[in-house]
Amino acid sequence: MSEQQQLQLPRSEITLRGSTEICTEFFGYALHSILYQRGVYPPESFSPAVKYGLTCMVSHDEGLRVYLAQVLRQVSEWLSRAEVQQLVVVFTGIETRQVLERWVFKVETDAAALAPGCVPAAGRPARRLPASAQPARAPHSRSPTARARARA
Repeated sequence: MSEQQQLQLPRSEITLRGSTEICTEFFGYALHSILYQRGVYPPESFSPAVKYGLTCMVSHDEGLRVYLAQVLRQVSEWLSRAEVQQLVVVFTGIETRQVLERWVFKVETDAAALAPGCVPAAGRPARRLPASAQPARAPHSRSPTARARARA
C-alpha cells in the first residue's frame, strides 16, 4: 500500500477519555456479575442485560445502584488521571474480617495516551474510597463460605 493510500485510510483511535468510559462501564458490569455470582444480594434483585455479547446480571436494588454509581464516578476520575494501577474487590467474613475472596483488576496506562504533565500511578501510594463511599451491609447477604455451608 502506498504512503498516499495509507494517509487516506480512516483513523480510529481510542482516547484516554473514551477508554476511561469503557473501562469504567466494564468494571461496573463486572461488579454486578461478581455480586450476583457470589450471592451477596438475593438473585431476584438482578435482571439480565446483554453487554459485550454476553448476558450479564445487573442489580435493580436502588441502594446498591446508588453506591456503585458513586464508586464508579470515583474510579472514572482516577482512571482519567492515570491514578490507578489496580482495582481490588475483597470479600471478608463478617465476624472474622478474614479475607474470603479477592478480585484484582490490573490497569495499565500507556504513557503516550496521557495528557501533558500527567504522571502514571506507578510509585504513588495506594488510594481508598472516601469513608462516605464505603458500602452498607447488603441485606440478605451471605458470604461465599456461608452459602457453601448452606448447600451442604
